[in-house]
Amino acid sequence: MDNLESSLNTFPIDVVIPWVDTTDEAWINRYENTLNKRFKRSERWSPESTTPDAELSLCLKLIRKNMPWIRNVFILTQQQDPKCRTENEILIDHSDIGLGYVFNSSAFEPSLYKIPGLSEHFLYFNDDFYAVRKLTRDLFFTDEGKTIIQFEEPSFVIDNIWTKTVKNTLKLYGSKNLSLQIPHTPYALTKSQMIAAEKLSPKSWEDSRNALVRGDKGEINCVLATYITSIENSTAIRDTNHNLIYTYSDFPMDIRLFNHWFNIYPPHVICINTFNTTKEELYDSIEKTSSLYINLVLYILILILIVKCIYKLFKRS
Repeated sequence: MDNLESSLNTFPIDVVIPWVDTTDEAWINRYENTLNKRFKRSERWSPESTTPDAELSLCLKLIRKNMPWIRNVFILTQQQDPKCRTENEILIDHSDIGLGYVFNSSAFEPSLYKIPGLSEHFLYFNDDFYAVRKLTRDLFFTDEGKTIIQFEEPSFVIDNIWTKTVKNTLKLYGSKNLSLQIPHTPYALTKSQMIAAEKLSPKSWEDSRNALVRGDKGEINCVLATYITSIENSTAIRDTNHNLIYTYSDFPMDIRLFNHWFNIYPPHVICINTFNTTKEELYDSIEKTSSLYINLVLYILILILIVKCIYKLFKRS
């Protein structure tokens, strides 16, 4: 990589977070007019039960608290501005990186390196990633500036749009393991790595930029493509020991958050994939407030009562 810095821990690191408010009528109009179809809300979109920036507000709060070495946070949007943004968090519109109206992460990911003012080394976050304890630079980058990345092989593979895109990327970039995936964690990247990966298949990257929605023809996963290329050209190393510990949860108050709540093998990062409840419950599930433990006790007591009732019914019969 041309721009590897050799000085120990001196290079700046930024964060990029994409965000969209799908309750915004102007955004909905752009969606429907561009795609010529009605917008259908699902659990994957912004919650209706609380403010649309509830997830982002917690994400930003924990970056400020647990990642103080981050230089700038760039929030990538489409003609929107979250209310939770502070003066230290820089708003970037899709048009600033040469994009039109797109409604698909695979369309803006190929152009992340084009963000004006972005540092050579950066982390790509989702707004549902939460840094729940202190994170250090060396979880993501070596002292020499190489990225530290993780791969995983899923225990089962669901054949959906996302996995088809992953397989298409693996084939295109000559991977011998077509079940390889990248976990749902913050991604360590450099601008030089992305440019190098794009040069190997420029048409696929441009096709991805033009993919208005997930699954459009020619779409690839450009982060995965960058990781494969970076390993091959030795600008990245693999975190085979899983030093960066993460937990993936489908929703707040998920039993998979047990380790986090009770500080057993605590993760660095938590992703809560589906959120359509109150901001308070989201914050409780991450910040371990007393109300969370009260709720847990109540749930356990209710479960015990249900089990007892079922046992009595079976005993009588």
